[in-house]
Formats: sequence, C-alpha cells, structure tokens
Amino acid sequence: MKKHRAVFLDRDGTIKVYKPNYLWKVEDFEWIPEVKEGLRILSKTDYKIIIITNQSGVGRGYYTKEDVEGLHAWMLKECEKEGIRIDAIYYCPHHPDEGCVCRKPKPGMLMRAAEEHGIHLKKSWLIGDNFTDIAAGRAVGVRTIKVKNEKLEDAPNIRAHAHAETLKEGIEYILGRSRRFFLAKAVLLVAAIGGVTFLWR
Repeated sequence: MKKHRAVFLDRDGTIKVYKPNYLWKVEDFEWIPEVKEGLRILSKTDYKIIIITNQSGVGRGYYTKEDVEGLHAWMLKECEKEGIRIDAIYYCPHHPDEGCVCRKPKPGMLMRAAEEHGIHLKKSWLIGDNFTDIAAGRAVGVRTIKVKNEKLEDAPNIRAHAHAETLKEGIEYILGRSRRFFLAKAVLLVAAIGGVTFLWR
C-alpha cells in the first residue's frame, strides 16, 4: 500500500492569529494574512494536509468538544469556499495534568493521523509556531519548520529543521525543496541513461 506524504499544521499562531486567551467562537477567529493563499497552493499538490492542535480549554472547562468541532466545521467550510483542501483535523482536548499521549509535545496526534491516513512520517513536514509543535514532529522523524511568533518563548534545546516568517513561506520552502529533489533525480536518471547508451555503442 502506497504511503502518502503530509504537511501537518498547527492551528493557533500558525493558521489563525495567536491570542493568549482560549478561543472557540467563530467571531473571534482571525486568519493570519496569506494563510489561505499558501493553503491553496498546497492543496494542488499530493501532500495530505492535516491540522493538529492542542485544545486544553476543553479539559479546563472553558468550552466543550462540541464547541471545538463546531469551529473546525466552520473552518473547513471556509476553506472549501476558497478552493482549499483540508484532509483532517485532530485535536487534543485534555488538561495538561492528564498526561495524555496526544497533547503536543507528545506525538500521539501525528501517529494516529499516520495510521488512519497511511502517512509516511519521514517524508512529511510539520509547520508550527511553538516549540511543542517542533518537539512532536521531531519525536517521530517529521521534518519541521517553525514560523515566527514573538509572543512565545523558544526552547533552545529543541531546534526546527528550518524557519519561516509565515505559513505561506513555510509551504513555499517545502515545495521548493521537493522541486529541487525531483529535478536532481531527473538529472541523475538522464546521466545514467546516457552512460548506459555510451557503453552499448
């Protein structure tokens, strides 16, 4: 069975404007500039697009799972209107003290997505604004890109593979690397064919 490549995306601070309070209402949701443009570009590729987000507001009693899922349903409809494909959204509803395996920086959501969508983690990417995103990705061999968020502190011992100003810039970086990789393979293939042709003369 063929394994798919994926780009995993954090939600708060990567797709929507980061706010320190807990968000669950549609009217409080604010898209980061150029996010939709970047997602439209990514939607035209064969990468699976999967959002993974910690939502401890559920465990803290600030809102319910139904509130989270309602917001995500709205997000998916908005994306569909813009020609954007989102293949799945995973969220962790647990309080940090519960010690679950899905709350980032643990990689439970990534592992579940990989199993349910047939994803090759080592050929996939994760884009997020928090060191917890980067740690979750690195824990399972996913390549990581950290987008800028001046409101969050970095963890110097957790390094992303690359950095970007925005989600769109991160997507362009991934696709640029993919194009260079396939171009290099094509050059090597042509060279190999040329070498075989020379030997048969």
